[in-house]
Amino acid sequence: MINNIYIRNLIVLVIDLLMIIFSWLFSYQLRFNFLIPAEHLFIIQNSVIYVVSIQFLVFYVFQIYRASWRFSSLNELKKIIYAAFVSSVLIYVYFFYFYSPIPKSITILNSILLIFLISAPRFFYRSIWELSQQNKKLNQYRYILILGSSDKLFYSLKSFIEDSKNSFIGIVTSNSSFIGRNFFGLEVLGDLNDLPKINRHYPFQRAIIVMPDDDYEIKKNLIKKLNDLNIKIYNFPTYSQMFENNQNLKFIREFHIEDLLGREEVNLDSSSILSEVKNKVVFVSGAGGSIGSEICNQIMQYQPKALLAYDISEFSLYKLKQNFIKKGLKNNIKYFLGNIQNTKSLSKLFKDHNPNIIFHAAAYKHVPMIENDNNIEALTNNALGTYILANEAKKYKVNKFILISTDKAINPTNVMGASKRLAEIICLKIQSKCKTKFITVRFGNVLNSSGSVIPLFTEQIQNGGPITITDKRITRYFMSIPEAAKLVLQSTIIGNGGEVFILDMGKPIKIINLAKDMINLSGYNEDMIKIKTIGLRPGEKLFEELIGYSENSFDTNHSKIRSVLSKTTTSFSLKDLINWLKYIQVNDVNIKKEIVKFVPEYKEQK
Repeated sequence: MINNIYIRNLIVLVIDLLMIIFSWLFSYQLRFNFLIPAEHLFIIQNSVIYVVSIQFLVFYVFQIYRASWRFSSLNELKKIIYAAFVSSVLIYVYFFYFYSPIPKSITILNSILLIFLISAPRFFYRSIWELSQQNKKLNQYRYILILGSSDKLFYSLKSFIEDSKNSFIGIVTSNSSFIGRNFFGLEVLGDLNDLPKINRHYPFQRAIIVMPDDDYEIKKNLIKKLNDLNIKIYNFPTYSQMFENNQNLKFIREFHIEDLLGREEVNLDSSSILSEVKNKVVFVSGAGGSIGSEICNQIMQYQPKALLAYDISEFSLYKLKQNFIKKGLKNNIKYFLGNIQNTKSLSKLFKDHNPNIIFHAAAYKHVPMIENDNNIEALTNNALGTYILANEAKKYKVNKFILISTDKAINPTNVMGASKRLAEIICLKIQSKCKTKFITVRFGNVLNSSGSVIPLFTEQIQNGGPITITDKRITRYFMSIPEAAKLVLQSTIIGNGGEVFILDMGKPIKIINLAKDMINLSGYNEDMIKIKTIGLRPGEKLFEELIGYSENSFDTNHSKIRSVLSKTTTSFSLKDLINWLKYIQVNDVNIKKEIVKFVPEYKEQK
């Protein structure tokens, strides 16, 4: 390393030495039109050693030799100009006292030549180095931008392209009217069907997709095309990622399966949510779970007085706490281990902290696990636990109670769905007897939640397959965890008590197609990762529903939230239901047959 530095410095000194000598000689040539008088030739020959010494010393004082040529900049150019000016003045003074005075034009020409000859090699070297780095980068990180038909994020690209250190080949678009045009210095090379041809003419290794509003089918076909070309796929950040989470425009991330959903950004009435949550004490049950933790994250953006995170799982609470610590959020968050069936624990917590809003996300939700061996636990946790928590909310005059329900509560064919329908009924019955506003929010599957198909498929792909699906016909509604949490928060503003809301889940997706898309997104094909059908599990439906047989839905003031009204009335009393739930805790009864007494639409799957 030392030898390399020594050799590098020696080369720099030799180059500068030659440039100083050439500058001195050539300034005379220019001054006398390449016919130097004899007396001046004598001066040149006898003074060159002094000229070189003076200029070399001045350059050393100005630290010209400490700067790396690779990073030559205007600052180095300024130093060279100052050094050339000072050295020329000193040379003029030297000649004035020790030789006959030289023409002033020699001094000026020498200064100009010296600035050019000393700086030129440096900036030339920097240009060559940058070009080599650019070529190296082009060989490794050539990107193409893929634009959708939406222009929502279009103008954000300007800053992204200008500030990015990445190399862009051009733009491919789903909007054919853009073809042949130029945006921010990049040419629109063609549409999505032209990708193979474009890749042959302009080889690229990576693609950044900028199409937040395009639908599932467009993105699915695009993923297949890019994977066939062995292209690494990245996603451009959405508006919420850029502004709500304060992410830099330069941020891009690898494409995830949830990006295929093609769901529009959720518009929130942030000012109303802020007035609802700011300086309030918010209690979240199941706070360590997939939905509960995201609700906690969303709530903290609206400046609550305190967040009470409640969960039966110590590890889940620990993960939630570590997540908040990383974000620098510590002071107004409290973590409580507990079971929602523990009346004494809840009563003490409510008495000590007086919550204003409750988000009840705690529940057992894994249908097959519950269906045969854990019926009693599901009913007592999901239904009786909701009653106990709701009763404490009523007792301590909590302003709002938001129950997180599921689309499986609609015409349920499994115990889990029936238990959540019972939780809905309990909230509706308690509502008629107290001032606490009970609001129920139903939605379907959320991507990447614990126990969902996405983590399972991911693990199976990593293990080389096969991916297991229960039936080729099975479909499910999907939404992302952040989207669900945002709409739950929005529902707290819309609801005035006694409502059941259903979230817009978009179009149902066939699970087999989701499995194929995940295989493609992972860079494999169906010959490499097989898909195996294993049959429906206990309690599992082929198709989920959004509205029950006896229900009607109505618009609300938010496009993604609908209000549900049931035509049937429950003839039993709340007391009868709670007594039954307590009875089954200690008695072996035929639970599935008795559920129909309280959930008439329940039909056991045979």
